[in-house]
Amino acid sequence: MKEPLITIVVPVYKVPYDMLHKCLDSIAGQTSKNFEALLIDDGSPDDCGRICDEYAEKFPFFRVIHKQNGGLSVVRNTGIKNAEGKWICFVDGDDWIEPETIEFAEKYTAECKDGDVLIWEEFYDVGSVIKENLFVEKCDDGKIHKFDRTNMEKLIDMFFPVVFKSFPKNYVDVGTCNARLYRREFLNKYNLRNVPGLKRMQDNEFNLRVLEKASVVYYCCKRLYHYSFNEEAATQKYAPQNAAIMNFLYECIKKYVEEFHNDNEYHQRLYSRFIRIFGEIFKLNYANPNNPNKLRKRLIEAKREFSSGNFREVIDNFEPKPHSRKTKMIHRLLKGNHYLILIGYYSLSIRTRKLRLKLRK
Repeated sequence: MKEPLITIVVPVYKVPYDMLHKCLDSIAGQTSKNFEALLIDDGSPDDCGRICDEYAEKFPFFRVIHKQNGGLSVVRNTGIKNAEGKWICFVDGDDWIEPETIEFAEKYTAECKDGDVLIWEEFYDVGSVIKENLFVEKCDDGKIHKFDRTNMEKLIDMFFPVVFKSFPKNYVDVGTCNARLYRREFLNKYNLRNVPGLKRMQDNEFNLRVLEKASVVYYCCKRLYHYSFNEEAATQKYAPQNAAIMNFLYECIKKYVEEFHNDNEYHQRLYSRFIRIFGEIFKLNYANPNNPNKLRKRLIEAKREFSSGNFREVIDNFEPKPHSRKTKMIHRLLKGNHYLILIGYYSLSIRTRKLRLKLRK
């Protein structure tokens, strides 16, 4: 069997069965078969591994690796290590791709032979509704944009902007899946891997380092990837480990900044991103109605997380002047240790969002 052009790496762990079937069916139904699908069962305790085996028995271009649970970063690294294709892309087990994705990728790689990374765009599937990617202001469908070392800073700006607003114009989403092809030889040459143990937003750190090493990156605003987003679940999920996870993420991206751009502008980019993340921590943790702790304990936890260490470094050094009024307000409350007001603000925000979702149904 000849070497496939593309290896699709699919991390699988406790994926709802209907979503996993939709993902794997979308891969099996590609109009071009010049690929292999590497399904990596990350020790899933349910029937996900069995479902993967069934697809591998039915389709010769599916391969399955069963491994002990190690987290998404380790799964993606396992995919890179075991890939046989010239190019690697990642499709999460609860997402899916359009039937012509591989066919498009064949033409893309043929036209952009010197590229280390090729990017295209995505849809957001919110329930039964498919939305265009909110990050892209205007999609010039099919036009290819080239970034080399003379203008790579422009692409980095799109990934890691100076000022993070709700949805910055012309902002390219930084996810690892979301329709990217990575040249396998390039990833191996620079040993570009996801950070083991990083449980959220691994894509951010990984792709920023990719951009620092890539000689040429191409971007095409062609929507082929479907990112499944459960809007209602996102407002409900209580995530008590979020603060610790984001603390580790901060250390990883700070290390990137210090290695490649150790100046105030890039530190401000880092602080800007994390002020927004702090708001998410308050929403998902301290203001969440599913948090079983009393208000007093929530306040104690918030004070412990935000009064010292990395989080305090962000708060004390963040320059709010160019940012939105909302960001300035959140920063002011954090800097003044007004955690009760922040919990109240995000509690109201959650109730309002739930009401909006209810009225929409």
